[in-house]
Amino acid sequence: MKTLFLILSGLFLCIFSAQALELKPDKEGVASGAVCNPEKVWYLNGIGGRWLAVGQPNTLNRRDRVTFRIPIDRFIPSGRVRKALLVFAYSAGGKQQRINQLELEHFNVERLKLSGNDLISHATSPVAKFTVQPVVKRPVRLTFDVTAQVNSDLRQGFGFTTFRIRSVTADQSGNTAMKSSFVTIEQNSMKLLVTP
Repeated sequence: MKTLFLILSGLFLCIFSAQALELKPDKEGVASGAVCNPEKVWYLNGIGGRWLAVGQPNTLNRRDRVTFRIPIDRFIPSGRVRKALLVFAYSAGGKQQRINQLELEHFNVERLKLSGNDLISHATSPVAKFTVQPVVKRPVRLTFDVTAQVNSDLRQGFGFTTFRIRSVTADQSGNTAMKSSFVTIEQNSMKLLVTP
């Protein structure tokens, strides 16, 4: 009986230690804004404090992007993780019916405070590209393996891991039709699932 208890206790500890931590951006950890004027057209928590737009939210060539950072150091004391998965959801809309190619990027420098300059910063590396159909009304959930990026941030002693989502389509072709064509990153959908 004692042996069975020890085996079950060990199994429980293995299962418990393998549980993923769910980390989310803090209250100042999500922003969006326009590349055309990043100092003035920049919104903490998105347009109106809720709408995180990527692409062209109106008739102008704004090229909106979303940046977000997630605190990591106080939750991961070992300094390395076995697995880190970044999850977020999006929906698409706008008057111009075009396929949008988006890119998820990782900041190579620590962002202690998000600012409009993060929208145009070149201190990023690509993580993955993904294609969004013109009209996606229901949120679509995506998952990306960012283990290497999170471990790099931890090795450098960063307190946050920071990402940006941009529209490759908007950057390359602008807004020639002068119509809205955007992707909405669902507020509160960003999370980092970490297996220590």
